[in-house]
Amino acid sequence: MYSFKVLVFLIFTTYFNPNLSEDSQSQCTGLNNCATCIQNPECAWCSQSDFHGQDKKPLPRCNSVVGHEQLGRFQCNERYLFHHKKDKNITRDESLSNGNSELRAVPIRPQKVSLKLRVNDPIVLQMAYKEVEDYPLDLYYLMDGTYTMSDDKEVLVGLGDSIGQRLRSLTSKFRQGFGTFVDKVTMPYVLTLEDLLENPCNRKNKTCARPYGFKNQMPLTFNTEEFSNVVKDVILSVSSDLPEGGLDALMQVIVCENEIGWSEQARRLIIFATDAPFHFAGDGRLGGILLPNDGKCHMDATGEYYTHSLMHDYPSIAQLNSKAKEHSVNIIFAVNATEIAEYKRLAKVVEGSKSTELASNSSNIVDLVEDEYKKIKSTVEIKDSFPTEFFKVKYFSKCLGSEEMERRSCEGLQAESVVQFRVEIELIKCLERKQEWKQRYRIYAVGVPDSIEIDVETLCDCPCENPENSRPNSPMCNNKGTEICGLCECNTNYFGKTCECSTDAGRLIDLSTACKYENSTEICSGRGNCICGQCTCTNSARYTGSFCECDNNNCLSPMSFCVLDTENVTVGMQM
Repeated sequence: MYSFKVLVFLIFTTYFNPNLSEDSQSQCTGLNNCATCIQNPECAWCSQSDFHGQDKKPLPRCNSVVGHEQLGRFQCNERYLFHHKKDKNITRDESLSNGNSELRAVPIRPQKVSLKLRVNDPIVLQMAYKEVEDYPLDLYYLMDGTYTMSDDKEVLVGLGDSIGQRLRSLTSKFRQGFGTFVDKVTMPYVLTLEDLLENPCNRKNKTCARPYGFKNQMPLTFNTEEFSNVVKDVILSVSSDLPEGGLDALMQVIVCENEIGWSEQARRLIIFATDAPFHFAGDGRLGGILLPNDGKCHMDATGEYYTHSLMHDYPSIAQLNSKAKEHSVNIIFAVNATEIAEYKRLAKVVEGSKSTELASNSSNIVDLVEDEYKKIKSTVEIKDSFPTEFFKVKYFSKCLGSEEMERRSCEGLQAESVVQFRVEIELIKCLERKQEWKQRYRIYAVGVPDSIEIDVETLCDCPCENPENSRPNSPMCNNKGTEICGLCECNTNYFGKTCECSTDAGRLIDLSTACKYENSTEICSGRGNCICGQCTCTNSARYTGSFCECDNNNCLSPMSFCVLDTENVTVGMQM
């Protein structure tokens, strides 16, 4: 009678409590170690040594939390019941602000968060972004320094002040810098005859500069009037093949923080102007340069010349993308009509970059820079550094409207605009190495140096698995094994659930009677093999239980389940 009442109670609570559904029960009871068990948000693990029912048969150590509670007087001692709980802790949460001469602007809130994540159990984070008024701008103009750009250079001399005036109307905190590039000074990129190195235009009765890889002509400065003078004094050079070494130069401009003079808090904008295609990773082999680009800064002591042009290959597109993200750089590829298609493809894979058509003599450069910068300021795109193999991150926002939808970007922003994002962060699976279970990731607005730092601890193992919590030569393991999380890890030559079996005798001890459920004559319910008194089910996904007595395929109704109660086992019951 008692068994019937307990069974009715469990069926009733299962119907009204989804935590006791057949799916919830079976997905837990079929898991046979603590780490696997607790990676399921519905499951909890019991590491209690003596954990069995009234019939002295072992109970499933992995069960749903509610399933453990329903075991009544046979339930696991709370001290030994382990169930990870996700957690969120906002550790830095300064209010959004424009900042001033003494305080830096705060465009993203919060600034620092700590998370504890378990598999398939997402955490929601609310974040806000503000388009800060008068946010600083650092603009670096990187120009192709070959002779075919002579018309562009002359136009730039006349329009240099205009660029500063236009952008100063958008932000008073504006700095400008300038650099040029040619290519690697070796064949086949540059002719290396001595007279042509000294003056590559010698045979055309013109004067050109000795070729170089990249030259930082003017680091970032508030003195924008100097820009036109520096551009005017530049002497152009010549290369011998059509593609140029622009990506070498671009990498140095991105990563050389001190040499270029990038501010810690400013939008970083690079205008990349050229009329030629580009060399990229692998092309260096043509000149005998085999060492891959390392993505690091290599400028001379004066911060003027790139020193590793002949040591390192050109960077790959993936490297440029990675460094552009890391250093929060926006890039505008301003190129002529013949090359626009190639640079559009490049802009698609380098985060925060755009491509636009430059007039044949660069006469539209002022409008181009102003228009593109306005587009950048009026749009926010949120991205993150979470590895997609292990995490799923979703973004939801109303932007400036009223309907929330899944999206990571908003347009139409003006100064002082604030947009809210709801972020769902979910751990899909545990990272492979334990030392990777504590990591720092970022959520950031593209092109803005500020970000949310997120310290993540992935909850992928159990404290009882730590060596200090194990019990060598445990009585539970017949003094022939180590007890770990309530399970036995047997010494050499011993095996079985409690290390009761030995291989020394040359044969397995027949404990088949321990594999028969109650009065059954079938070993492991006819669904498994008895190995030293323990059933190993032939299809563990379908058959579970100590005797393979539960058939999950028979539990078709949401009101049916396989339950081990305090007296009997009810298998696949349907209502």
